[in-house]
Amino acid sequence: MGSALAEASDKDVRKFAAAAAHRLRSTGVDVPTPVAPTQWTLATEVKEAQPPVTLLGYPDPEGWFPFMVMSFGAEETVAFAGLAGAGFGQKDCYHSHVGRSDAKKLVYDARRGHDLHELPPHVALHFLDRAFDEGGNRPHEWAHFADLVGPGVITSARLLDPMRDHAQALDEAALRNVEPLLDRRHQLLFGLTEEVGAAAVGELVGALQSALELNDDTRAARLKSVLDAAADQALTEESRRAWALALDLTARIAVDRGDGDLALSARHTALAIRAGKAGHEVPFVRASVERQLAHVTEAVQRGLKSRQDADPGSLA
Repeated sequence: MGSALAEASDKDVRKFAAAAAHRLRSTGVDVPTPVAPTQWTLATEVKEAQPPVTLLGYPDPEGWFPFMVMSFGAEETVAFAGLAGAGFGQKDCYHSHVGRSDAKKLVYDARRGHDLHELPPHVALHFLDRAFDEGGNRPHEWAHFADLVGPGVITSARLLDPMRDHAQALDEAALRNVEPLLDRRHQLLFGLTEEVGAAAVGELVGALQSALELNDDTRAARLKSVLDAAADQALTEESRRAWALALDLTARIAVDRGDGDLALSARHTALAIRAGKAGHEVPFVRASVERQLAHVTEAVQRGLKSRQDADPGSLA
């Protein structure tokens, strides 16, 4: 009877079985209370949330550093990429919604094709948020990305000091060791604006061709003066902000890659720029400016010589 009550699927049968059981119990017969069969349902699959992927790279000659960050949802991934810099905030930013397989390909291409380096999310987001904030230009995609990763993640990143384990006081000897920064493998170069570069090239060519210099020493002093002035002019308020942050990022990436010399040189150059040193007092800036101007000046001189050889009276 108990099993009939528990297992019957027809409503009338269940009612009859229940009434019969009641009558038997009223006469003293012990009838077991039926137990409904357990209803088994498949549990909803719980997908573990994947942390964001955050990739940043070394800066370009204007102090912009490339980035690509991804936030993973249940069905799709949001990719956000572009250039960030504390000079002007951001440029060339875009975001797209992609599937997981496409996301993996994007990450692979960013690492291999663009030499981007994966940093812990809180470190990378700190550098990005500072660049947008100090540059005064936040992309609208940033708010969208912040919502996806969670409201507390960006706030925590802002409070972090990713350089806390790096030098805090400027070391002049480390600052002068500029070769790691100028190593062509890293493609790091403090860029000149066209305006500053054009003016300096004219002065350099004039100094090199002038017949008024007393000797090589006075000519060298004049050339040095032009190069120092160009370096000072190149380190503007915007480029100072951009490069101070970009070189800290360079130091952070270099540590992860096991390049201690680059990390040390980058960090102390950042400290010097942040401390307000003039462009000619920062070896990385001064050497970058000289390299660029030397290349252009040589090209101009070759052009002038070719014209003079072709027409000796043309430059008279």
